Amino acid sequence: MKAQVSLELLITVGVVFAFTIPVLLLLLSVSQFGYEKSTLAQADAASKTIADNINELFVQGPGSKKTITIAFPTNMQNLSIKDKEVVIRLKTSSGVYEAASPIFANATIINPSSLNKRAGLFSITLRTKSKPNGDVEVEVYG
Repeated sequence: MKAQVSLELLITVGVVFAFTIPVLLLLLSVSQFGYEKSTLAQADAASKTIADNINELFVQGPGSKKTITIAFPTNMQNLSIKDKEVVIRLKTSSGVYEAASPIFANATIINPSSLNKRAGLFSITLRTKSKPNGDVEVEVYG
């Protein structure tokens, strides 16, 4: 009698696990997909915010200065400004994703290592300066 009860309990627990484990795995994969989508949106928003502020300072001319607070996602590899684009590179499950936003100015990052592979909120200072040929350059300080 006791063996039958034990066997029935084991079968019941086994059936519960057989239905519960696939559901939990499905929920985990769906939540991971949603998390990755949110980090992509966060990277797009961060690159657009930096680009918009660089463009604003470029229009204001030499001597303009602004400090902004940006939230970088956790899977960020680096921030770069090249070929008149602000690019944030992310490592995702499907490879590398680049969130890019165009800018008008020639911009340089003064201390790029301070902005690479870092996540969270950061203050970035943007400053314009005049070059000898009359062009305006935007400097980005991390």
